[in-house]
Formats: sequence, structure tokens, C-alpha cells
Amino acid sequence: MLRDNVPDTSVAHVFGRIHADEQRHVAFHADTLPPLLRRMPRWQWWLGRLIWNVTVTGTSIVVAADHAAARRVANLSAGGFVASVWRDRRDLDRALFS
Repeated sequence: MLRDNVPDTSVAHVFGRIHADEQRHVAFHADTLPPLLRRMPRWQWWLGRLIWNVTVTGTSIVVAADHAAARRVANLSAGGFVASVWRDRRDLDRALFS
């Protein structure tokens, strides 16, 4: 999100590289974790899912607050950032826990 809205092309490039790295990281976990998660007892699976979703949500709020200056440059509200993370989290939640 920041990459797409930052007026400085050098900064946008750096944000793009960070984003691409995160996408590879997430794809790796989406490919490797589901078989391991399916082996867990159901109560541990649900607890893990709950903890993961709460952690992602809480982290996105902290990042939105901590990166306020970058968000302002990119004309991105804290709510818009958190909503975007929430949508991505929902998709990854389905990949990991379905």
C-alpha cells in the first residue's frame, strides 16, 4: 500500500522490495504450515487460529501508529492501512486454516 502511494520513486522502490519479500515469506508459510496445522488436536488448532488472528490484528494497529509519518506521505489513513491488512489476513487465514 505504501509503495503505491509514495511520491518518491526511490522510496516506492524500497517499499516494493520489502513488500515482495513479505509476499515470498507469506507464500512459504501458506505452503508449509497447513499440513502441520491439520495434525494438531482441534482445540489447539482453534487456539492457534485465534492467537494468530489476534496477533496480526494487534500488530497492524501498532504498525499503523508507529508508521504514521510514512502513512501521511502516502496519504493513507490508519484505518485504511488496518483494513487492508485485515483483508490480507482473511485470505491468509483461509489458506492456513482451511
